[in-house]
Amino acid sequence: GGPAKESTLSGPKGISIAPDGNVYFADTESHTIRMIDVRKGTVELLVGTGERGDGPDGEPLKCKLARPHGIFVDSDGVIYVGDSENHRVRVARRAR
Repeated sequence: GGPAKESTLSGPKGISIAPDGNVYFADTESHTIRMIDVRKGTVELLVGTGERGDGPDGEPLKCKLARPHGIFVDSDGVIYVGDSENHRVRVARRAR
């Protein structure tokens, strides 16, 4: 990931603060889910390829989204994404 202060966002919509304090958000117009690592001061790509699409489910960085809006991160680090134009909730785990 790159420095948070230098990141360009594309229509951020949903935001979720994880138990560790990191900020997860749906970057809607880039069709991705990103995270601000508050300790490092960086923004990381977690889900999506940057291209609008539908799946495949499995590996988060190979799964295409279509204008994600909502997001929730649970205490185990599981990411729930409202993939709005695909009319579904996607579930992803952050790669460690």
